[in-house]
Amino acid sequence: MSCPSVGSDAEGKGCVFTYDAVGSYERVGYGNQRTGSTLIMPFLDSQLKSPSPLLLPAQDAVTPLVKYEAVDLVKTVFASATERDIYIGDKLEIVILNADGIRREYMHKASLRKFYIMVLKL
Repeated sequence: MSCPSVGSDAEGKGCVFTYDAVGSYERVGYGNQRTGSTLIMPFLDSQLKSPSPLLLPAQDAVTPLVKYEAVDLVKTVFASATERDIYIGDKLEIVILNADGIRREYMHKASLRKFYIMVLKL
């Protein structure tokens, strides 16, 4: 299983790396781990138009999102996944890293359901 690690590169751009138990790592456009990942990753792939991992040389996901779009996408993805996977927890923590520092947002399962319903009604 690979695990994502996030931060910023030398140019100040956000970056995500996946790594595994034997020390292999790869820079990717986004990542997910643990329960629900089989539900979440295909959704992210479709929304972010990720290039095929079979393309050589490897390419990062190129769909740019502003902060509120990215946060809304994460909320939508987890709202959907919590409806289908009973092992996903009852609370979501979104950590936003940018030049202003680190900010955290929290949502509980009930709020995720309300958010999901609101998104469907738009």
